[in-house]
Amino acid sequence: MGLDRWYQLYHHKRMRNTRPISWIKAARKDFQKFPKEAQEIVLDALTIAAEGAKSSLTKPFKGMGSGVFEIALPFKGDAYRTIYAVGSLGFGG
Repeated sequence: MGLDRWYQLYHHKRMRNTRPISWIKAARKDFQKFPKEAQEIVLDALTIAAEGAKSSLTKPFKGMGSGVFEIALPFKGDAYRTIYAVGSLGFGG
């Protein structure tokens, strides 16, 4: 990787303030079964969420309280759904 490209990636990443995305193991395995193109679209929407915004594909997930959202992607005659939470739900230790 050339120095110019490294500089662009390094400074672009620093300016974006992206939070890390954590996965539940079973959900990650299910997500990896999505078609590659659908994965890329959903990952873009998750990245937008990690940066503090909301994708046009994202809707509040009813019945789970504020901070829980659904990405519903119609894709080639199928639908792929991903649920995510913003903030902490108290999982882990």
